[in-house]
Amino acid sequence: MKLVSDTIGRKDNPTEKDIRNAIAYPDGEEGFCSEDIVRLQIDQDNYLVIWIGNKQTGHRLELIEKGNKAIECVSRFDSETAKYLMTSYLNGNIIWAKEYQWKKPMVL
Repeated sequence: MKLVSDTIGRKDNPTEKDIRNAIAYPDGEEGFCSEDIVRLQIDQDNYLVIWIGNKQTGHRLELIEKGNKAIECVSRFDSETAKYLMTSYLNGNIIWAKEYQWKKPMVL
């Protein structure tokens, strides 16, 4: 697995601590933009991405699985929930995805 983020850079074989650090606004909330991401990828076709730059309105989450188009979660998440979902994904658990509504992602 790889972690790619606008906050702490790239990490091969990331740990839960790496994920927490990437989502925790390590340099404070100043200077972040709404398109800052944390992406945890199994490979090029399978990954979970969280847009973390807009903490006030909640983090946006998108899931991409091989053979399927990207889906965006209708719900927005606080930082603690985003950390939980991403560490669950790191540990091979995506059952939580069934608990949420999904839609075609917003194209910017």
